[in-house]
Amino acid sequence: MVLSEDVQRAAFEGDLETITAWMASNDVNDTVVATPHRFNANSRSTLLKLIVKRATNAGASQVSVLPLARAVIARGADLELSNSGCPPLHLAAESRGYESVAMCSLLIEAGADVNQKAYESKTPLGVALDSLRVTPEELKLVSSASSLTRTTLEVVCVLLRAGASLDGVNGTRWSAEQVLDLHLKNSNRSWNRQRLSYAIRLSDDENVHAILYLLHGVRAAGSWRGFLNTRYYQPLARLRGLASRGHATTEDRLLASLFALPHRPFRIVLSFWRH
Repeated sequence: MVLSEDVQRAAFEGDLETITAWMASNDVNDTVVATPHRFNANSRSTLLKLIVKRATNAGASQVSVLPLARAVIARGADLELSNSGCPPLHLAAESRGYESVAMCSLLIEAGADVNQKAYESKTPLGVALDSLRVTPEELKLVSSASSLTRTTLEVVCVLLRAGASLDGVNGTRWSAEQVLDLHLKNSNRSWNRQRLSYAIRLSDDENVHAILYLLHGVRAAGSWRGFLNTRYYQPLARLRGLASRGHATTEDRLLASLFALPHRPFRIVLSFWRH
């Protein structure tokens, strides 16, 4: 099915009324054909995948298409598409547009599998890490390389929080740490950087170092929750114990109020922070 220019424009510009009217007489999971120049995507796709690709397009204007994605998902859009190329979450994890992070969260909340293998046997986390290979052409579309790597960092956080595995993110053998290490090595070698189109040296980027810290932290702790428990909950609990015995003080009103809580409410409050 070839999408009309009006429907393509609606998906690109966030026109919910036009998209809703189209869904009233069409199956949201039908394969549709769109113009690649508008969506920077394969010409054969689904409506949800086009919307996701629009949200993650670094060169697109900052018009939210999240309401469109919610509407299409509510109509039964397929989140896995195991037999139809790259699933929506893999597309969202490519981390190029200003709504990449929000789109990843929306798809996960709707039930997308964070460990599905697709797109050359990669998981969404593997795709997100591969997006660190910022090309010179992509760099021209944004204000700075750090804005792209920052988006990747936030996407990685969303995926890890949702239970993304660190193992087998690219094929069966490559772990997340190994994939990131390969990108670091490739971008640090001038001949590789030119041959593989790395626009930046990743070892100079603070967001990349933050991703590396997260991966090693989650690996050591065994899970995202375990990492947060070790990184935040335990130090705050120890500090609260010192404050209760008069061995520590704080001028921060929020912390002072938190430390003044009885033990059970204190743990309940922190349980929200740990997510």
